[in-house]
Amino acid sequence: NIDILRALLYLILSLLGNCELKALKNSEQKKIIIINRYIESFTSLVGANFMTKRDLPFYADKLFITTNYLNKIAKEVLGSSAKRYILNKTIRESQNLLRYTDLSIAEISDKLHIETPSYFVRMFRKYTGMTPKEFRNNFHSEKTV
Repeated sequence: NIDILRALLYLILSLLGNCELKALKNSEQKKIIIINRYIESFTSLVGANFMTKRDLPFYADKLFITTNYLNKIAKEVLGSSAKRYILNKTIRESQNLLRYTDLSIAEISDKLHIETPSYFVRMFRKYTGMTPKEFRNNFHSEKTV
């Protein structure tokens, strides 16, 4: 009967459509898992190396991906470029050193492997809105109040 054949054909096509949808969902899930692995590895590498290595090619090479792809997935997952993530980590570490140590600006610059203390001051001011000395003074004045 033609109606039965038509119904079977419709059923087969419907099942095939569901299989395609499942395959698409699986490939999307695999992509997300891969991206998350890259990001976890990246953040781990940054945590271990940011004091001496701030160049993006170093991290991309370690992950066996291009710098463009690293930036793309960092923006998707972390909300900022990979370079910015590294810089933020460096700034946070410098803030901690300013808060909790008596190291001079030059010593902090040296510890973080930043070319010169004056470059460190300029970089710090650009991203925090104050010089390292002002930051340290503000922290110590808040602490004593």
